[in-house]
Amino acid sequence: MSLGGRVEGCGTKQVTPYMHCLVYHVPNFMKKHGGVKKFTGQGVEKNDDVRKFHLTKSNKWDAPKDVLLVGKRLQVTSEQKRRTTTYHKRNVDYWSHEIREARSKRHRTLLDSPCPALQESNSEDTLDVESLSIADVKERLKELGVQTRIRKLEKLKHIL
Repeated sequence: MSLGGRVEGCGTKQVTPYMHCLVYHVPNFMKKHGGVKKFTGQGVEKNDDVRKFHLTKSNKWDAPKDVLLVGKRLQVTSEQKRRTTTYHKRNVDYWSHEIREARSKRHRTLLDSPCPALQESNSEDTLDVESLSIADVKERLKELGVQTRIRKLEKLKHIL
């Protein structure tokens, strides 16, 4: 059956060998293999360890050699098992409740003890924070060694 000369676009110059494959061989191929999904290579691309290894290397000069070396290394080490480190707890009470006590004490001491720089400044003279301007509060904080970008007067007073 030939449409050459009767239908525009179906002359001998426009029909390629690929069209022959599409008409005659693809239907048989689809019946035999059940679709094209097997041949897409999608799973291979996703789990391509060689590609992943090659792209993570910084020196990509001898890729085939590196891939073979890694494959052999994996083959040798796949049969080996990792030994776990044995650890014996020396003080079982420490892990049950002493650690909690130590950490809670540390937290309390941090909250209870004021900053030494602030203690020195408070002992020298008592300062009326409410009467200070923004510039005065920032200058006072700079003297204490506190660096801040805060501009609100209330927050600055709270820090001081």
